[in-house]
Amino acid sequence: MPNDIFNYVRTWVGSQDPMSGVVVCGNSSGVERYTLRLLLNKGFAVIVPLATTIPENLEELNLGWKLSNEESTRMLNKAFEEHRLLLVASKENVSVSVPTGRTLAIRNRWMMEAGESFVVALRRENDYFDRLVLGRNVTYLCEEAPLDDSKKKDALSMGWEIYRKLKNKSEITDCESLTSMVNRYLALDIEHPSLLHSLILMVIARNYTEYVAFDFMGFVRQWSIKNLRPEDWKHYKSKDGRYLPSLAEKCMSTMLKQMPSRNMMSLDYGRPFDSVLLHEWLDEALNRFPRNKKHLRNALKLAYFEHDREMIDRYQKMLAI
Repeated sequence: MPNDIFNYVRTWVGSQDPMSGVVVCGNSSGVERYTLRLLLNKGFAVIVPLATTIPENLEELNLGWKLSNEESTRMLNKAFEEHRLLLVASKENVSVSVPTGRTLAIRNRWMMEAGESFVVALRRENDYFDRLVLGRNVTYLCEEAPLDDSKKKDALSMGWEIYRKLKNKSEITDCESLTSMVNRYLALDIEHPSLLHSLILMVIARNYTEYVAFDFMGFVRQWSIKNLRPEDWKHYKSKDGRYLPSLAEKCMSTMLKQMPSRNMMSLDYGRPFDSVLLHEWLDEALNRFPRNKKHLRNALKLAYFEHDREMIDRYQKMLAI
């Protein structure tokens, strides 16, 4: 971590107007706690999404950076009394006292849904957050130097090792270990699209859909539809003569299975159903195969879910031809 990252954070906070809007800020890493402290000191209204349960005592939310518990608690209480501090936590974090890879992923996903523009303190080459904020209005305060060729080769080797572990289910004991390994892969500096990138998506879509708490749609968004290769749209014939769905079809089927029933707007584990992401994949499928009955039926399911009468009529007519 660059020694001057805190200087960048101070400069950014100092340039902002406390009356310009509500800021969403984490409280897990040292940089997040330091940023939160500066925001509260300057009078910002702040929402703090937690990767743990909401503590009963504010002393548990120490803001760090050479700040005593007493000073931290006084600052937090003052913000509460002035109605400019809100703590939120997913119901998945009911008994979580220490942040985990899974609860941090849920928290980050919520932040992506709640925010309009994003500030990342430190950008690493091909970082996890590069994918998380893809296509969004984002500002990076500072960047690490890019990796040299030898480190890129090391990253590729690590990527293949992670794929082998995912394929053999070694070291995957629960959703938390799965999320941790996936995040390790996404943080690597690896070329996309590529065979390895497609294999990572394939092994997760085929082997880990039973992990209900795993944020598959969040992973697919970070993996990015832009990384689909032409081969990822092709069907394959098994040894017994059956045609297997393409990788793209398998992913869309998995996303459709996560669609909430009875028109509920969100799933368990604090994640909203991302119909925009599913639209992106279905639109690409229909652009490639406009008369494909399976893609049309899937698009019709999504239209029913969104109560879009115009699209329902359109897909019904196309299916009837």
